[in-house]
Amino acid sequence: MESTAPVDDHLHKAALGIVAAVAVLETIFLCLRLWSRRVIKRFWLDDYIVIVAWSLNMAMTVTSWLEIKAFYIGYHKYDIPTDFDLEKALKIDYLNQILYIPVLSLVKASVIILFLRIAIVQPRVRLTLKILFAANLAFMIAVLFVEVFQCVPVQALYTMTIKGKCIDKALFYIVSASIAVFTDILILVIPSIIARGLGLPMRQKIAVTILLSLGGFVTIVAIIRLVYFIHVIYFPSHFADPNYSIAYVLSRIETGLAVITACASTLKPLIKKYIPRLLGQSSTSNNQPSGEMTGWAVRSELPQRRRPVAFQIRRILPWGSKEEIPDDDSQREVIRENKPVENADRADEYHEAIRENGGRNGVGANGFV
Repeated sequence: MESTAPVDDHLHKAALGIVAAVAVLETIFLCLRLWSRRVIKRFWLDDYIVIVAWSLNMAMTVTSWLEIKAFYIGYHKYDIPTDFDLEKALKIDYLNQILYIPVLSLVKASVIILFLRIAIVQPRVRLTLKILFAANLAFMIAVLFVEVFQCVPVQALYTMTIKGKCIDKALFYIVSASIAVFTDILILVIPSIIARGLGLPMRQKIAVTILLSLGGFVTIVAIIRLVYFIHVIYFPSHFADPNYSIAYVLSRIETGLAVITACASTLKPLIKKYIPRLLGQSSTSNNQPSGEMTGWAVRSELPQRRRPVAFQIRRILPWGSKEEIPDDDSQREVIRENKPVENADRADEYHEAIRENGGRNGVGANGFV
């Protein structure tokens, strides 16, 4: 170091600590999610997608750690060696950029698939979710392509001696981050719509909405990151010593929190089995099969002029052992409202629609979370 005074590296160590802590926390929550799925004895597509996202996030943990070291993040600018390896640092940053969007997009995909499984009898919501899923996938592919080929040749990005053409990275990051935040907000609106269509008491509607909206914390971090980045680009005078900061770790916090919240929203079976009082239930309720939405009824009325019978799906339970769970037909009941049951065949028609909708998701009629 040029200065003979003691080096102030406490922010550098804090940044490394945050990266490590986030990795540990998201690993714990992933394990809890898998444990929760073991409790209900079933895994779904969104679980496997989250595992892939977590794997990429672990790779991002390594690249983030190395980048903090390589760029001396958290050091004063006058404490940074003048001969530090810039090319090595830029290569690590390049890898970090490539990992960032796929992690977030995969987590979003898992959340959308989860919502599709819940909104099994809400066709308009399902159509909206499918459009969001396609848009999210297209966004991930497009951004990943631009990230990989942001300079032509690619080596011009990290090798100063190679001349090449590069995109306006600042503008690209602002636009892509803004689109990501916008899709986050769209997805956050869905849980309240789903809860409203489930025919639940208000208290349970609120609980479902909160449970499925935990991703809002990720959106908050994404907005903070975007605002900070805009300030750095357009108001550089406010950052006389930009390296002396831990704002760099906002990206790692965002991706880690995405995995954590995606996993946290699936932990109800685990909580219900081991700490039921947290849900306001007695320990005797553990005798019932555990599930993410056990006991939350789903009501859907066909037009009254078409049939005199009100139908209620008491429970659609994808969990429990064979001894605990009867077959599909016996999981549903036709509830009479003091009317004859000669049109009970309409129930079979309604249930068949549910089977078809669920089957398209690869989860069948029991795909209700």
